[in-house]
Amino acid sequence: MADKIGIELGTPRVWAKAAEYAGAGGSRTCEIDLTSLGPYGIARQGQKWDMASISGHLPRRWAVTLRVEFVGAPADGDYVDLYWGASLSSGPSIANPGGLTGADGDYTGTAAGTRAEGLLQLQHIGRLMVQHDAQPVVQQQTSFISRFIAIIPLRFGMPVVVNYASTPFEDDAVEMSVTFTPLEDEKQ
Repeated sequence: MADKIGIELGTPRVWAKAAEYAGAGGSRTCEIDLTSLGPYGIARQGQKWDMASISGHLPRRWAVTLRVEFVGAPADGDYVDLYWGASLSSGPSIANPGGLTGADGDYTGTAAGTRAEGLLQLQHIGRLMVQHDAQPVVQQQTSFISRFIAIIPLRFGMPVVVNYASTPFEDDAVEMSVTFTPLEDEKQ
């Protein structure tokens, strides 16, 4: 009988707000506060994190889940973009692309550039096309097919969430998170 290759799901890295997150997307490991993230292109960066395992192994592929909730119903055609800022260094503010600080906070781009210019230096992970639903509807997307599968090029990095919808996110972060789950090939 021929060997088969399956997928083993590794331990997720979950960015969420420590004081409010209820754990629906997994146990929180990293900080990002998506509370009341404004509409029309306002962005938030998460804390820099080591994406390798304890043994130093960096998984090749990651399934990515973005979970958001809006205060009011967004318009048809609205969306939220997710980016990744890969870094060569574990130091929070060292070797980051696009003016990222390595800490949870508002993202505005580099000191002399715009947010749009800074985003050009980041890896676009995917776009969540949102529905015309307000709270308490949590909108999320995970895909094993094409969108929201990421190949992380370096060991360290941080996510950036950009709200291009016409309404802000919910005023608490109970259900909101960004989750990267390692997808490891496994001989069966």
